[in-house]
Amino acid sequence: MTRLILPRSQEHLPQCVEALAVVHAAVGYPVIWPTDPSEWLTGEGFLGAWVATDATVVQGHIGLKHSLLDDGRQVGEIFRLFVVPDAQGTGIGRLLLALGVARSHAHGLLPMLRVLLPEARDVASWYERLGWRLHSTRLATHGPLASRGYSIATYLLGDSGSTGGGM
Repeated sequence: MTRLILPRSQEHLPQCVEALAVVHAAVGYPVIWPTDPSEWLTGEGFLGAWVATDATVVQGHIGLKHSLLDDGRQVGEIFRLFVVPDAQGTGIGRLLLALGVARSHAHGLLPMLRVLLPEARDVASWYERLGWRLHSTRLATHGPLASRGYSIATYLLGDSGSTGGGM
């Protein structure tokens, strides 16, 4: 099967929302379904997004945005990474993650990602196997995540020369 990784365009957004709905139904990501999924896929400080496709259907997504660590360091936050269940285990997640790391470096930013705990412990373990290291954990302080007692774990890429995608 031919896989393409493409910059996400406006034309991809409806398929991205459909793919996100499939992921949400299967594994509960995102934990809280957004009011406006298209806007949620972009977010504040947006630097770009990419999709994995089999040339006809979006199978995965990743975004990159400018963010700050608690200590004030500027980072490229890799966010909104998901792969539809039928394509999981094919390497798409690793390809998208490696691209997010490369694009973060291209912007001169340290790659960073956040994981919602306890919901995404398996995902956090996957990141750790790929060389990401826990930087900090804090309780969610606002919005519905705070009222549900979630923690947010921040991960940095352990080896600055690594792709973070196991490649």
